[in-house]
Amino acid sequence: MRDDYRGGGGGGMAVLLAFLLGGLIGAVLGLLFAPQSGEDSRRMIKEQVDDMVDQSKEYYEQSSEKLNEMVEQGKTQLEQQADEIKAKIDEARAKLQAQVGPAADAASDAVDKTAAAAKDAIGKTATGTRSAVDTGAGAATSAVDGAKAAAGSVQMPAPAPAAKPADPFKASAPKPAAGAGDASK
Repeated sequence: MRDDYRGGGGGGMAVLLAFLLGGLIGAVLGLLFAPQSGEDSRRMIKEQVDDMVDQSKEYYEQSSEKLNEMVEQGKTQLEQQADEIKAKIDEARAKLQAQVGPAADAASDAVDKTAAAAKDAIGKTATGTRSAVDTGAGAATSAVDGAKAAAGSVQMPAPAPAAKPADPFKASAPKPAAGAGDASK
């Protein structure tokens, strides 16, 4: 309830209720202590209640009008601020595009050039590799053909007769060494 008097939300409603409650209490106390008849008291109460209802309606209508005006002003201000923010965003986007656009175009061009150069280099490398493989295959084929031709023209010598195996049962006498067996000399 303290916030209502400081300008927080719902302050107008609290004032209206306080106004109505104060008027009602004042009217009841005035009638209770007034020296008049019951019929006159009821008539006075009815008049005061009617006056309070009329005042409440009037206060409500004024408050509603003010509230509607404030809402419309708030909408207008929000729309203006939204338009200003949108304009600032569009301006920032345009500045960013102006700054980044040329760099992005240059980067795109560089990527395109690099891709083309890489494709060309790969093509040349593939062609060179193919050529080297073909050359190597031709050389290998020539070497094999040459080896076959050389193998066909070479006369192989007849195999040498096998040596007779030594008879294991014959003992062979050792040959005397030169000059060792002659004692007469």
